[in-house]
Amino acid sequence: MFMSSGKLVKNYTVLEKYFDLLEKMGVDKSLYLPSSSDMDFVVRLVSSGRKKFLDVLEELIARIVARVHREAAKEAVREALGSDIDEEIAVDIVARDIAGWILEIAENMGLIKIDSNIIR
Repeated sequence: MFMSSGKLVKNYTVLEKYFDLLEKMGVDKSLYLPSSSDMDFVVRLVSSGRKKFLDVLEELIARIVARVHREAAKEAVREALGSDIDEEIAVDIVARDIAGWILEIAENMGLIKIDSNIIR
């Protein structure tokens, strides 16, 4: 995945399946990819005092969940993990992976630094 480091998301298989499925479904993938507004959101969170890793991650997940394509998420998780799970759980898995990817991108761009359980 673009600008990923594997620091937070150890396995990108679910996201790779997710984006492949979006393409096969004829859905505009750009609506679901990390964006500059996501990077701005992370920087605002960190600069406003939210520095605990889990706080930032949860805020980011809450932002992303609403834009996850539910059908593609469920199928991607089923294909990647070999398990037919509840749609809400699949959406959460995809949102968590996208949030982790966004944080990896932000760190690789020098916007934030992730140390242990603190983001600065």
